[in-house]
Amino acid sequence: MKVKAIIFVHNDFEWKSFFSAVFVWFPIRLVTGSYWNHCALLVELDGKDWIVEALGKGVTMTPSSVWEIRAKRKTEFILVDKYPVWLMDAIGKRYDYASLLFWKILKYITGSWYGPKWEQAQKAVFCSELCAMVLEYSHPWDIAPGELYEEMLYRRKKA
Repeated sequence: MKVKAIIFVHNDFEWKSFFSAVFVWFPIRLVTGSYWNHCALLVELDGKDWIVEALGKGVTMTPSSVWEIRAKRKTEFILVDKYPVWLMDAIGKRYDYASLLFWKILKYITGSWYGPKWEQAQKAVFCSELCAMVLEYSHPWDIAPGELYEEMLYRRKKA
């Protein structure tokens, strides 16, 4: 499975997605101070494009054509060229609510990460953690979508 891009997502408010907008998207942007509230992976498998992402229901894999029409959102793609051998095994992994709703907030208050690390990532992940793992970041649990976006832009300029 080839990862072709990291997709950064800004979801617009929609009544049909009221719960997600009020309790997930807006708080992520508020706490992190970022425009982006989600990120996902554009992957190629058997010549077809798929979106792999960590959602509330776990790590999913959706045909890109279905994903593109599913919701109103603004996206930006940053191209990558990665072949993580473990990614297919991540499909179906649980979503890490504890890290997102408690440990990430504590990190923004204190400036340090006190939550679980690699041992938890083997069981459950959140969106930016999954993307940072693909990019082989040393502390993938410690980065939000907006931070990952800025880090990728910085690395691209530096290269």
